[in-house]
Amino acid sequence: MPLVPLLPCLGIIGNYALISGFDLRTWIYYGFYLLAGLIVYFGYGITHSKLEQNLFEGCSVVASDADDIQM
Repeated sequence: MPLVPLLPCLGIIGNYALISGFDLRTWIYYGFYLLAGLIVYFGYGITHSKLEQNLFEGCSVVASDADDIQM
């Protein structure tokens, strides 16, 4: 990408200039949809996590076995 340090900085400044003109109603909508999107994103990620499935795949303790464990 040409002008690597300059072009991203200009993009950040340009985006800040655009969003600084938003009114309160737009920020409220933005916050609501951001929160809803984060809930959907993390909710889906937690329920469909391959890592969590792999962690509990090797663990075969069932409720009846838990009573036999001595501490």
